Amino acid sequence: MRARAQRSSSSSSSSSIDKHRQASDPLSAAVTDLPTYPPLEQGKMGSDGGSSGAQIRQMVNFILQEAHEKANEIRIKTEHDFNLEKQMLVHNATVKINDEYAQKEKNKEVEQRIAKSAEVGGARVKKLK
Repeated sequence: MRARAQRSSSSSSSSSIDKHRQASDPLSAAVTDLPTYPPLEQGKMGSDGGSSGAQIRQMVNFILQEAHEKANEIRIKTEHDFNLEKQMLVHNATVKINDEYAQKEKNKEVEQRIAKSAEVGGARVKKLK
């Protein structure tokens, strides 16, 4: 019982966060729109006075709460995995671009050396003639 009360108090503090996420994320909105059931009226479940109906509703609400928590955990994990993958792709692309730039700088430097050497060689040939 105590764990259930703690969960319900912690979930009520995060309900404003969930409402904000519902507005921005239609997938999580579909998961969090699961209904909670009110206690049954007496006499609808049989002759035991409805206490079993209340227990059933309590169990259903508990199961739904667990489903909400699990869905939230899954959503958080997928967001985390997505962000890691995105960071890795960005890092790899940055490294590749930096390597390409370094290679182009080297090629340009080599071309400049070749041009300078050809110029010096041409001047020497001119002097010799």
